[in-house]
Formats: sequence, structure tokens, C-alpha cells
Amino acid sequence: MKKQSVISLLMLSVTLTAQKINLAIEAGFGLSNVHTNETVGISNASGFTAGISARIQLNKNLWFQSGLFYLPKGAQKTILTESSTINTRRVISYFELPANVIYYFNSEKVGGLFVSTGMYAALAAAGHTFKTVTDTGKEVEKSTKDIVFGNQVNQVNRFDYGLSFGLGYQSPAGLYIKGQYEIGLQNVVNTKYVYNRSFQLMIGYIIKI
Repeated sequence: MKKQSVISLLMLSVTLTAQKINLAIEAGFGLSNVHTNETVGISNASGFTAGISARIQLNKNLWFQSGLFYLPKGAQKTILTESSTINTRRVISYFELPANVIYYFNSEKVGGLFVSTGMYAALAAAGHTFKTVTDTGKEVEKSTKDIVFGNQVNQVNRFDYGLSFGLGYQSPAGLYIKGQYEIGLQNVVNTKYVYNRSFQLMIGYIIKI
């Protein structure tokens, strides 16, 4: 029921009456981490993100935005022992559907600063765990393991959803840069306390139609 409600909210875009519709392409760099009760050794993972979106004008300053984005999320954990360093990096590749409201302090045509807020729903396409064991400065083991999705103990939920907040600047020519922070509201790993957190720095271009 919870998943159906989120998807229903994101599909409201098809019912909006638009004054104007623009397309946008975006690409950039993302940093991700997890909110968890494990406080030792957790650090960021990074990756490339890209997507395409449609923007529907609601009034002079306000737009509704949705689309489809490829977005890797994850984190890494480092454990130090007396004889070795163990680094484990988990990365999950998501296809994400956002539903954001964008507010331009000037009109979109003029450009300038804008802010955005909304929510997202995401579906995991694949995931991998990369493990490296280093002993006294020499790499001794390197392995990759596929992440198992499902509802069993310690398996990973394929569905994720959450909130997003953004700030950016757009030129009159339609080129823009923005930063966006996402807060996951779905527990990623069954029987554990793990929620996605991510930040993306994106460059985009408006295609007016």
C-alpha cells in the first residue's frame, strides 16, 4: 500500500494542465552514503549519474518536474585489524522517477537562482559488493559479489523512495547547474537499520518545445 501511494503521487504529472512543457537532459557526479546505527568505518561512495526530465509550467515562476534518471547509491566500510585493512564497498544502481516542484526567483525565461523540492521513487536494477583486503600495504584479496534482492533476512529491498531538496542556477540560454540532496525513507536492508542518503552535482540543458 505504501509503495502504491508513492507511485500514485509521482504519476500526478499526467493530470496537470500545463501552460508550457520543456525537456531537460542532465549529467553529473554523485556522492552517497547511508544513515545507519553502525557508526565506525562508514564513508562515501561515488558514481556517475544522468537522466532526462520533462518540466511543466504551472505559472510564471513555478514548474513541475518529473523524468527518469540512472543513479548509483551506496557506501563503503573500512575495518582495520592488527595485520590488515578490509574495505567493503556496496553500490546499487537505481532507475529513479522524481516528482519535484521548481521555483524560479525570476522567471524561467530570464534564468537565475531556483530551488526545488519533492519526492522520488526508485527501482534497483543491479547491485554489487566489492571487497578488498590489504595486508601491510600489499593487496592480498579482491572480490566482487552480486547483491541479492528480496524479503529475506539481510537481503536488499529493490524499491526505494524518499524526499529531495535542490538549489541551482540557470542561464537565460537554458544551461544550468544544481546541487540536490536526497533522503531515503525506505529501509534498504531487511532486519537492519540502513537508509540511503545521496548528493548529486548536476549540469543540465533545457530543450524548449
